[in-house]
Amino acid sequence: LDVDYQHIPHTTTLEFAPELVRNCERTEQLPELLELALELRPNSDIAALLHRLKPAPPPPIPETPPQPPTAKTELDLHEAEQLDIWLSQLEKAEKDKDWDRVISLGEQILTLDSDNSDVCNRTAVAYYWKGLSFIQEGKYTQAITQYTKATRYYPNFATIYNNRGFAYAWLKQYERAIEDYNAALKLDPNYAVAHYNRGLLYKERGDKQKARDDFQQAEVLGYEPAKEN
Repeated sequence: LDVDYQHIPHTTTLEFAPELVRNCERTEQLPELLELALELRPNSDIAALLHRLKPAPPPPIPETPPQPPTAKTELDLHEAEQLDIWLSQLEKAEKDKDWDRVISLGEQILTLDSDNSDVCNRTAVAYYWKGLSFIQEGKYTQAITQYTKATRYYPNFATIYNNRGFAYAWLKQYERAIEDYNAALKLDPNYAVAHYNRGLLYKERGDKQKARDDFQQAEVLGYEPAKEN
């Protein structure tokens, strides 16, 4: 309804009232219509009708209620609490030199926090000590098993390769022993004991020049037993 309502005479407004009523729901000037009708005939039925047809204001936008924690969030909180407990128990087990307990806790922690390099290293060290105890008991196959597990958690631990090579040597698996000594020296070229151990194997195999080179290098690095060879 395209009309200038401010300049319509009273009588004309009343005559056009039915048309206004028919169009008031689709006109954007409905608030003006209502004000005009109430101003001209405040007690008329038309004004009352227009009042009833006045659109309600839009409801306020409700605030988004806080969402309850998801199952994953609750699980994360539980995991964090559990990790704190296990880390505390891990430290105690290390002080007690309870290597089986350290390994068990370390592997449990890594199921929840697989990227924890510190726990990886500590678990590997526990396997190292278990392997060393087997070597001291002459149980070289069991020692190799422990050292192999250690390499999964700490692949850059040169001492593990040296000690596993030592166990392989006692089992007369010389090729594997040399491979492990090579691995140890690749990680630490100044590892005097690994040079010496590899030199012993080269000497056993009759490779005198390689044995001599390793013994000389071990001696330069300060390993006293190398002087005897």
